[in-house]
Amino acid sequence: MKAQKVDQDKTLFQIGDEKYSVEGFLENYNKNLDLVIDDSQKTIDNYFQLYINYNLKLKEAKALGLDKSEAYLKDYNKYYKQLADNFIANGEITEAMLQETYNRYKTEVKASHILISNSSKDAADTLKAYKKAEKARHKLLAGEGFDKIARQFSDDPSVKMNDGDLGWFRAFKMIYPFENATYNMTTGDVSKPIKTKFGYHIIKKTGERTSKGKITVSHIMLRVENAEQDQEAEMKIQQLHQKLNSDNFAEMTKQYSDDENTAQNGGQLKAFSISEINSKRFENTAFNLEKIGDISEPIKTKFGWHILMLNKVDSLASYEEMKPDIRRQVKTSSRAKLINAQISKDLQKRYQAKFDDNYKEKLYQIIENTKVDGKFKIDNIKESNALPSKVLFEFANQKYTYKDYLKYFEKNQLSFAAKATPKQRIDKIYSDFLYNKLVAHHRVELENINTEFANSVKTYRDGILLFEVMKNQVWESVSNDTLGQQEYYQNHLQDFYSEESIQAKIFTSSDKKNLRKFRKSYRKNTEKAMSALTQEDTYNIMIDKVEITAKSSKIPSSIFSTKKISSIKKHNGGYVFIDVEKRFPAKQLELNNVKGEIINLMQKQKEDQWIKSLRKKYTISINEDVLKTIKQTFE
Repeated sequence: MKAQKVDQDKTLFQIGDEKYSVEGFLENYNKNLDLVIDDSQKTIDNYFQLYINYNLKLKEAKALGLDKSEAYLKDYNKYYKQLADNFIANGEITEAMLQETYNRYKTEVKASHILISNSSKDAADTLKAYKKAEKARHKLLAGEGFDKIARQFSDDPSVKMNDGDLGWFRAFKMIYPFENATYNMTTGDVSKPIKTKFGYHIIKKTGERTSKGKITVSHIMLRVENAEQDQEAEMKIQQLHQKLNSDNFAEMTKQYSDDENTAQNGGQLKAFSISEINSKRFENTAFNLEKIGDISEPIKTKFGWHILMLNKVDSLASYEEMKPDIRRQVKTSSRAKLINAQISKDLQKRYQAKFDDNYKEKLYQIIENTKVDGKFKIDNIKESNALPSKVLFEFANQKYTYKDYLKYFEKNQLSFAAKATPKQRIDKIYSDFLYNKLVAHHRVELENINTEFANSVKTYRDGILLFEVMKNQVWESVSNDTLGQQEYYQNHLQDFYSEESIQAKIFTSSDKKNLRKFRKSYRKNTEKAMSALTQEDTYNIMIDKVEITAKSSKIPSSIFSTKKISSIKKHNGGYVFIDVEKRFPAKQLELNNVKGEIINLMQKQKEDQWIKSLRKKYTISINEDVLKTIKQTFE
């Protein structure tokens, strides 16, 4: 990067006695430049002033003692723990796990399942669920249809609609044991009972294919809210489908689609991969389109009627490109449980932990000899028993005794399945206790040993401090100033008017001659022309009834002012005229309707005034030579 020519250790400016380096400014500039909406503020000079304002606010926040407030410390401590835990886990995810996950991104699998639910800790209930799963499996192996057995045995509520068919999926879309079993099966195989937190699953792998990666599609959607609309929408979507091709898809979308979020960009949705769309039918239709420009048949989903066109296929990125994203997903998935043991092992080595290796037998004797009604209570230990005061393990000059563990055991002894043996329970709780103590210590040390973590903490610390000072100095005072809001409204009435709008029929066609012929007939006898249009469609014309403003993309702005029937204009790759049925003039908006906008405007004014006062309060010294060098390097 060119900016490396600047000595990053040099002081760029001072606020009072506090110095701010070139490095801090450039890091902030590069990180936030894309977030600046106003292009004029992206210049070094303008962004530099924004950066000074930012640090003035932080300095004032500390001067007001907000960094010592209860609200600030609560947010900060909560975030610090969360961020530290993420960094700790992030460093311990194994390369093998990341590679396995990437390989599963490259291949999609399809499966059906039968779920025998079981959340009971009772061993008898678990065995009963297992035997039921085995019974279903034997019926499948004997040749009975999966759909029949699924409806008979499965506790998955969706079985009534899908007969157990889960469709296509890839890594992270199913709970890890289920995913793992499916990927390790051969297509056509039926699994033995697979245990997850939901119960036992019998899985039949029904397909495997190379992943397309992510695809981008556009769609035209006609919204349906009742049965009458459904019939009209189906007729209209079929008409549209007959007229559509890859060349006019975008224009037709702008004209007819009811999806306000995508209509103006030709109906294009964000790129998505398998299992990321909340409609299996939509997803399957999209992934079945083979070539760029292919258009689907009309389909119906819970959102309405759709026609899809394939725009782009993005093949799976390389392992190195996807590795950071896979790492983030691994650490927040069920795979994360496999990581804790490795974290504990590495931290034991880092902090040179020492242990009493015979802990299990000693703890077993204490716990079993002091149980009352099957539960351990530390108060029941005899005073003559000296063992609880002895060291169980130690690291980094911290010592934890048997008594420390026994207190932890007492609180957590019921958190494990009843079928676990006493020694299994002791061992598992010991592992958790050791892990928690190691991680708690490592959290505290992390800011001193990991620069990336320290920078992330600083960014968040400054962020919540900035929020507190803005709330304290700007936002709350304006939000609570109802008299000031009323005064602002009265002084700026001319700024608060609704836009003029019309209710109109829009007639469009790709054939100007036919549209002209129809318009002539429509002006002469509207009812007769409409009847001929809807019954025979001899004119190849589409009709849309809407309420729009002059900014609408559905019509050229030049015909918005039409009093009744407009002339024909070229628009969106075709031709259009409108029949204005009703006009709604612009009108003064009530205070309640613009209160949010007024508060935003007043807060901006107050912030500007506050910044001016801070610039007078604090002495700002700028190293103009260094600033000049930065500008020359970047501009």
